[in-house]
Amino acid sequence: MEIRNCPQCGKVFAYIRRNLCPDCMQKEEELFQVIRDYICNHPGSTVLSVAENTGIKEEIILRFLREGRLESSSVLLADSQLTCEMCGRSISSGKLCEKCANKLRKGFTGETKEDKKEESQDHKPKVYTLDRIKDNR
Repeated sequence: MEIRNCPQCGKVFAYIRRNLCPDCMQKEEELFQVIRDYICNHPGSTVLSVAENTGIKEEIILRFLREGRLESSSVLLADSQLTCEMCGRSISSGKLCEKCANKLRKGFTGETKEDKKEESQDHKPKVYTLDRIKDNR
């Protein structure tokens, strides 16, 4: 177990999954519930209107969008409020657009379209019978 200081309040806490102490995590969850409730009652709201009417900073709302906890289909974004960290395209949630996310996934697996083609051509399944194996010896 790793010991850290909470970046919001400065308290020392045992780091488990999130970089916040339990108290700040609870406060953040309460903020999320307020935002979610407002969006459910006011569909099509902008980030700015959600911030103004809930008293929660735009940065926090945008962070929830980046974390994928909210989607821009429920909150209207102004252009360039949420962009892909790799290519800069506008996105609805998360950190990467679908194209860059796929490229990154393929990079991790080391798999490309060319690899798939070669694999399907070179590694055709072969079936042998027990008699044929004995004959080849």
